[in-house]
Parts: sequence; structure tokens; C-alpha cells
Amino acid sequence: MGGLPGFPAMSGFPFGGQAGQAGGGASAGVPPGSSVVVPRADVIQTRHEVVVWLELPGAEPGDVKIQASQDSLHVRGNLRRPYAVQADDQVATNELFRGEFRRDIPLPVRVKSEKVRANYRQGLLEVRMLKAEPEAGPRGQDVPIRFD
Repeated sequence: MGGLPGFPAMSGFPFGGQAGQAGGGASAGVPPGSSVVVPRADVIQTRHEVVVWLELPGAEPGDVKIQASQDSLHVRGNLRRPYAVQADDQVATNELFRGEFRRDIPLPVRVKSEKVRANYRQGLLEVRMLKAEPEAGPRGQDVPIRFD
């Protein structure tokens, strides 16, 4: 079931779905059939950087953890409900995502894992990584996120 030409199918919006499900694109390191949600991402390679954008609506400081290595980016966390529901409230529609998520993204080129910047703004996590020299050795690095 395709959508309009040039537009992605909206199943699982704003996330691609759960790991191992059609439309979600199974994420490396997430078992098929897992209840962990895989957020949608764009990966762009510029002349000097690899830039990754992930949809994470409603994230707050402490909700998201990032780890970068030379050849992959690992993003995980847990999004909470952005509002309170009282015991006597009646929920008519319940579509907004909240809960555990994880995305392991293989990078198109090696990056300098110690030269990674992350910013979160308006529901999008932007991660910028400088490209590495071809002879650089493998290392991993946790990445702090600046919330605007």
C-alpha cells in the first residue's frame, strides 16, 4: 500500500514502526519482533561531515543517550507522556508514541568519534560527525546532547 508518489507511507508515523516490522526497517542490534520502536532517520554525507537527523518528538534532557563509533551511531532512550492523565479521564484516541526506542545506524564513511556534536530542537535530534582520516583506529565515544 503505497502513499502518494514521492511521499513515504505514513504507517507508524512518526516512527517507522517496531523492529522487524514492515515499514520500520529492522535496526541492527534490535531483535525482530521486539517491542522497541525504531525512530525514522535521515543520514546525509557532506564534504566534511556525516549528519543524522532522528524524529524524537517530546524528548527531554535525560530521555536520549547517544554513542558514536567510527562506523555507526547508536541512539536509545525512553520518551515519557508529555502530559498527565487523571484516573477519571477518558482517553478517546491514544496514538502518540511513548516508551522505549532504539536506532543503530551504520554510517556511510568512517567518522571521528571524538568529534561529534548533537542538538535537539523542535522534535528533531541532529547529530553532526566529522569524517575521519582513512587510517584512524576504532574507538567509541558517548555524545552529550544540547537541548535548545
